[in-house]
Order: sequence, then structure tokens, then C-alpha cells
Amino acid sequence: MNNFLEQHENYKTYSHEYYLMNELSSGFFNELSGYIHQELMKCEEDEIVTTALYLQHKIAGLAKIKPVELMPIQYLEDEIIQCFRKLNDRGFHYVMEGLEIVSKEISCKEGINEFLEEVNLGYVVEFNIYGFEWYIREGVENSVEKLKKF
Repeated sequence: MNNFLEQHENYKTYSHEYYLMNELSSGFFNELSGYIHQELMKCEEDEIVTTALYLQHKIAGLAKIKPVELMPIQYLEDEIIQCFRKLNDRGFHYVMEGLEIVSKEISCKEGINEFLEEVNLGYVVEFNIYGFEWYIREGVENSVEKLKKF
């Protein structure tokens, strides 16, 4: 399955009255930190740190930054958020790809979709035999599509 950008190459032209389509809210990273912590706490106690380390390494790879070494969980969680900040610097679609990694590694479809709703992002995720599919929420307008119709 294609990544977020391949599925939504015109995401910068999407708009919605309520949902954010191509930018993050000011509180996004705080909300993300809480969400990742919540999902990590669902792991077996002896797997929390190694799972967080693995997650940081995967997201650091996407962010093109050096992964960290083993450290206490609170620092690993902070490092994961720093990776997401770097992804945001690279572009919104990288953040969405990072969220896909989080969902694949430590969350579930319901969990990631609830998070997307909480942070007012206008996308939902579906898993199928082909992988990850990103859908836009109802009511999203695409100015490129409007131009094509005109």
C-alpha cells in the first residue's frame, strides 16, 4: 500500500470547516506525548522500554536523525516527540507517516482514529490486507478537484 503522500498527493489543497488537513494544532505534540505514553503502558511491563526504543529508532529513521541508545522510558518518550518535531519540520505528510508507524507498532485502528479525532485531524485510517489506507473525513473540500470539475 502507498504511504500517506502517495494516497493524498494534493493534501495541501484540502480544507474543512472544523478539521485540520495539512497542519498541526498548537497542542499536537503534548497530545501525541500523552497518546504514545498511554499506548506504551498497554505493553507488558518488561517490554515497555524496548518497545519505546524500537519505536524511536523507526521514527528517527523516517526523520533522518540518529537513533538514541537505551535510556529510561520518560526520556525515550521525549525523544520520540523530538523525532515528530523533526518530521513536522520536514513536512506534514512525514508526521502522518510517523503516526502510521506508531499505529503499526503500538496502537490499533480504533486508538489511532480516536487520537486523530482528538487532535482535529481530518483523516481516518483503515487497515486491510494491502496495508494502511488513509481516508479523508466527510465534508473535506479539495480545491484541485474543484478546478478539474470547472
